[in-house]
Amino acid sequence: MKIKSLMLITVFLSGAVCADECGSYILKEEYSKAFPHCLDACNMNDGGGCSITGMLYRDGQGVRQDYSQARIYFEKACSLNDDSGCNCLGVLYQNGKGVSQDYSLANTYYEKSCNLNGGFGCRNLGVSYENGQGVKQDYRQANTYYEKACSLNTGEGCLYLGNSYLNGKGVRQDYVQAKTYYEKACNLNHGDGCNNLGISYGTGRGVKQNKTTAKEYFGKACDLGEQLGCDNYRKLNEQGY
Repeated sequence: MKIKSLMLITVFLSGAVCADECGSYILKEEYSKAFPHCLDACNMNDGGGCSITGMLYRDGQGVRQDYSQARIYFEKACSLNDDSGCNCLGVLYQNGKGVSQDYSLANTYYEKSCNLNGGFGCRNLGVSYENGQGVKQDYRQANTYYEKACSLNTGEGCLYLGNSYLNGKGVRQDYVQAKTYYEKACNLNHGDGCNNLGISYGTGRGVKQNKTTAKEYFGKACDLGEQLGCDNYRKLNEQGY
């Protein structure tokens, strides 16, 4: 997950001069210039500044990649109740990057992130429950976290909840509900959500079949970088739609 895909984190910066400079350079993807300002913001106990500093270390953007340093800054961000810092720290523990792999500890940080209304933390905790990583597998609990992630406008939360309704995992199978959540995911510019919404229209699951509309959603999925959307668009195009 690169910094450029998390630009919205800058809205959580305090507004101090160093934080403003950090956010400004991040938005321009000038990471080397951003780094000292983000670090200064962190040193002033700005949780967002600490999170971004950690991300720069994690991704090797503007500074040499160093997972151990990333962990230090994510820990400080989390201690300052920054939801992104807690989530990113959880990801390090889940993947064993700069720390010993520990699914239970990862879930602890995902839970704190979710409790701080961090959509990605809720999504990741839902995935842990769905896959039984560090917790007992529980599809219903997974869906609870996906639902919260979706309510926080995290596209993947909506996508995964739609998948649960599509496949009847932890909920009664319901194609209409699946389509509803795919639609929200797509509206949040999640490519997989648009592709799955296109499939719903193409197959007539949960909605009246309409391959022209399906093609439109496949096209949006493709524009968002989802290869399956491109493939599905091409197939319908070849069929004359």
